Amino acid sequence: MPDRRATAGWTDAEYRKVTRWVVYTMLLGAIVAQIWSWAPSQFPMSGKLIVAMCGLAIALVAAWLWRIANSGGRWPLEVAMGTVPVIVSAGHMAFPRAYLLDAYASGTAAFYLWTTPVVVIVFGAAAGIRHTVVSSLCIGVSLVVTVGAIGQWTSIRIWTMVTATMIGMTLLGRVLHDVAVERIRVQAIHDPVTGLPNRRHLEAVLDSLIARNVAVVVIFLDLDNFKLVNDTLGHHAGDDILAAVGERLRDCLPRAAAIGRFGGDEFVAVVDASVNDVGDLRQRVESLWQEPFATGGQLFHLRGSAGLALSRGRADEARLIMREADLAVLAAKSRGRAQSVVFEPSMDSAGDDLDFAQALHAALRFESDALWVGYQPIVDLPTRRIVGVEALLRWTHPELGTVSPVRVVSVAERVGLINELGRTVCDIACRDLARLRAELGVDDLYVSINVSPMQILNDDFAALILATIDDAGIPRSAVRIEITEHLLVEDMDRALRSLTTLSEAGIRLSLDDFGTGYASLGYLGKLPVDTLKIDSSFVRDVETDARVFVEAIMALSRALAVDVVAEGIESEAEEAALRQLGCQYGQGYRYGKAVSVDELWDVLIRHYLTAGDAPGG
Repeated sequence: MPDRRATAGWTDAEYRKVTRWVVYTMLLGAIVAQIWSWAPSQFPMSGKLIVAMCGLAIALVAAWLWRIANSGGRWPLEVAMGTVPVIVSAGHMAFPRAYLLDAYASGTAAFYLWTTPVVVIVFGAAAGIRHTVVSSLCIGVSLVVTVGAIGQWTSIRIWTMVTATMIGMTLLGRVLHDVAVERIRVQAIHDPVTGLPNRRHLEAVLDSLIARNVAVVVIFLDLDNFKLVNDTLGHHAGDDILAAVGERLRDCLPRAAAIGRFGGDEFVAVVDASVNDVGDLRQRVESLWQEPFATGGQLFHLRGSAGLALSRGRADEARLIMREADLAVLAAKSRGRAQSVVFEPSMDSAGDDLDFAQALHAALRFESDALWVGYQPIVDLPTRRIVGVEALLRWTHPELGTVSPVRVVSVAERVGLINELGRTVCDIACRDLARLRAELGVDDLYVSINVSPMQILNDDFAALILATIDDAGIPRSAVRIEITEHLLVEDMDRALRSLTTLSEAGIRLSLDDFGTGYASLGYLGKLPVDTLKIDSSFVRDVETDARVFVEAIMALSRALAVDVVAEGIESEAEEAALRQLGCQYGQGYRYGKAVSVDELWDVLIRHYLTAGDAPGG
């Protein structure tokens, strides 16, 4: 393989490509030289022989370069660079008068010397300098012999200029080489969007400071709801805002702080703790969000959660302080947006839950395949036709295996990740539905997505849902949002504003687990609900004790003019009882468990072939 130190960071493929183009150029020059040397002309045969020798010399170099390009190694180049000057010098001494008097022959002889620095710079500045000096010495010796033979010293000045020019070109090549290497180094440790150092560089800075026993504060900043920026304004606007956040960080933090972008919507700063107060740093970070960000002629209000951690002179400090800053970010998110929290040992005492939360945060941050969505069919009970699917969160933990969705949501709510988790599930579900509708040719298959009460109480909830649906390119009517009765005791007024916005935009709303919570007729009259979902506990006993409750729910649904979906149907008897009571829709293991989108694709194909038509057909 080629010597990478001599190729200024080029890949092997680029190295070979450049070499081959050099070979093509040199071979073309050699062929032209041979044709010209044997063509009838007024120039003496000696000049033509010189041109022929130069052409052969060029061909020799081309052959050696070709071997380098295909077999690797640099030693053939060394041989070629030493052989060609000898051939050219031999021509000088064999035909001295022709070289000095025949301008064409002399110019052709100099051709290789002019191209040598350019060629060898490709392989390294050191090789360029070395072979330029060797070539110059060979030509210099041949000139002395030639001039001594014919008594004309005029051309010495020309060759001196040629030699000086070649050395200058080679030194310039060395400068350009160093500039290129420095550019590559800078690009390797800086973020192209913000111009700030990247994660690799920040970690190296932190390691260096810790190694020198410098007390530091690490500030971990995670932007809240940044996906909304990309979804509503576009990725170009998102990049503009990221750059603006970087500029504000540089302006508000101490000049000596090392500030960088970790990736995505995360920034990290490393500050000398001996000269900066943690409380002052918190205030500086919180001041970032006082003014809106401008992009594309629009103003956008953005906030972020920050976690601060201090070094405490422990072994393995760099890794631990980054973990603590990350845990502080999670604590900040759990307290609301635009919070700055300093790490406390009590945050680490939660044990498994915090480790679990960190793993969940990483899965969300890096869009891990371990976090996926399963889909359970919802059927029309009289015809058993699949009309929709419910999206159900699934997470395969790297150590715990498949984790209960209840635990995932519970931890996400406690540490402030529920909004990000909800956006991820909604985004996956909408994109999967768009794929199914397009590939299967169905136009009324819908997806039902569960949301947490904490999501709905987020001021940006409705805007995020609508932006995600529109970005997926599906009708808003193809998405149903499932809420629980527990929402009704949280903050009814705030929830009602968000749900009304969704309903007016064409999103249908379902009240999940109906009958197990706190719903009242007064609340139901206010909520823009389109569907009631009967809890599985009632379905299980629908043939006996729960029959009267199901009858009451059906009567209520008719009075409110809403649909009913029965959950957890497992047997033919349960299905028959529900149909008898007038329930139109159902879901449960009787019709299929939650499966991946690829498995659902197969289920739907078989279903439609068996039914003889499709929902939209």
